[in-house]
Amino acid sequence: AFVLASPYVVWQAWAFVAAGLYARERKLFYRYFPFMVGLFAAGTAFGYCLVLPFSLGFLIGMMDPDQVGAMLSIGQYFALLFALTAALGLVFQLPLVMVALQRVGLVSHAAFRKHWRITVLVIAIAAAVLTPPEPVSMILTMAPMCALYGLGLLLTWGGQRREAKRAATAEART
Repeated sequence: AFVLASPYVVWQAWAFVAAGLYARERKLFYRYFPFMVGLFAAGTAFGYCLVLPFSLGFLIGMMDPDQVGAMLSIGQYFALLFALTAALGLVFQLPLVMVALQRVGLVSHAAFRKHWRITVLVIAIAAAVLTPPEPVSMILTMAPMCALYGLGLLLTWGGQRREAKRAATAEART
């Protein structure tokens, strides 16, 4: 239901936000929106296909089969499913968030590059919080987050070069 309703929810949220944006900002959003949807879909698929089976396997493996049978309710299963897939869908937005922060001028590529160790630590903590206390699902969550941070570094580096080229062109004209 969340996946089916998400286009309508996003459209309604966008209608609310778009009223306060300039035309240039709306064009920028329209340019990045397909990437946002694609990354969210990739994150939810990653969570559903890889992380969820390991998490469920760990939770069921914690039970002693001689004493307790694995009796997950539908509500518990869907709560875990929703939590993992939605969290990973949001986490997969990391490169776009990095680009947005750079374009707005809040964080530079140099700052992202300088603080990569702290970011990896935060990623490890987030992976530990998002997944059951089990190393395989934590690593399965942490690895793509680190790779997406690397992709964000490449994108912000490209954005920095474009901005420098535009500034040089504008300076040459004056």
